[in-house]
This record gives sequence, C-alpha cells and structure tokens, in this order.
Amino acid sequence: MQIYATNPAYVEEGIASWYGGKWVGRLTANGEHYGQGDLTAAHKKLPFNTWARVTDLKSGKSIMVRINNRGPFVKGRIIDLSVAAAKSLGTYEAGLARVRLEVLRPVPLLESPNLRIKPKPAATPVESLKKKPVKSSPAGGQSQG
Repeated sequence: MQIYATNPAYVEEGIASWYGGKWVGRLTANGEHYGQGDLTAAHKKLPFNTWARVTDLKSGKSIMVRINNRGPFVKGRIIDLSVAAAKSLGTYEAGLARVRLEVLRPVPLLESPNLRIKPKPAATPVESLKKKPVKSSPAGGQSQG
C-alpha cells in the first residue's frame, strides 16, 4: 500500500483522450503490453511508473493512473488514458475531456521502527487460570484456604 501527499509534485491542465483498438496487446514505451482494462496512461514527459490523479474539470470526478507509455502525439492533448481509465473517469463516450493532471508524491513509509523494544509476552488465558501458590502461615505450616 502506498500513501500520497496531499499537495501534488506537478500540475497540468489540458485535454485528455483515450486510446485502445489497435494498441491492445502491443508493447508500451516502457516494455509492458498495453491492456485496455488497466488504469494506465500515456504522457509525453512524465517518468514511467509515475502515479497521477486525473480530474475531469466538468464533472469533478477523478481517478488515479500509472504512466506506462508515451503520447499523446496530437497537438493540445496532455494525456492519453487507457480504455478502463477513460470509462472510470466518465470520458470514454465523449472521447475528449478537459482535465487537471496532478502528479502524486509518494510518502515514504517507515519500514522498520527506530525503537527496538521487545514487548513482554502476554499471559495466555491458560496461564491466567493456573492456581496461585499457597501461602505459608507464620508458624511454618500451610494455611487452609
């Protein structure tokens, strides 16, 4: 699981389109096979495996996509969405949409704690049921309880 900062590293607004058809199964620019069911996208310059939030400025709906390809190579367009991404965003039928693209900044996760405290083992239910030791009386004999 990855957590992302609330303020984006980069913001861009423009026209989004989608691509599919003859691209299905072909290799993307990063060497993966294009899958129209994946939430991926093509961008001209963003590094591969960058996660971006794409928001339709008309509806306010947004999705997260991973950049794995280059494009679009049509003037005025800033991102090409996979078929699944366009459908999730609600822009598939229209074909084009004015969007805001925000590059998400991953927050580093603590992989190991900086304190090394060994917790005391918790008493198991069986151990708590064991009889307590019998106290001895002041005369040295055992008391009856």
